[in-house]
Amino acid sequence: MIEQLQSCTTLSQLEDNINHLFDQVTEMLANKGMVLSPLIEKAMIYIHSHLDEALSLETIADYVHVNPTHLSRTFKKECGESITEFINKVRIEKAQELLSFSNTLAYEVAEKVGFNDPSYFSSIFKKYTGLSPKEFKQMHSI
Repeated sequence: MIEQLQSCTTLSQLEDNINHLFDQVTEMLANKGMVLSPLIEKAMIYIHSHLDEALSLETIADYVHVNPTHLSRTFKKECGESITEFINKVRIEKAQELLSFSNTLAYEVAEKVGFNDPSYFSSIFKKYTGLSPKEFKQMHSI
């Protein structure tokens, strides 16, 4: 989705892609039976749209125009996990997709999902999936 947003050449295309992303996140949350405040929905959309960048609580809070402490508490209350846990989970889900459906190498996937250190990426990936990126790719490649 990030690649689609980056490839937009007009404001109209960008708006359509952002609306599509918003619809996907809303549908995903509805399927999980979660009803979230507009603040948390906006934060989640920002996270999904900026996975390849350094994401911090402060950056996200600034984007949604609230205090970082308020955002952190509200996110944890509504989602049952911290923003850092959510970011890592979303990054690993995207990494799994990239590893499964492309010839992208693990260190390239790490960069595409916002990890600057490939070894840290590997440890987080293994924490969430139980497999190293290489093992996952071998099991799930098409």
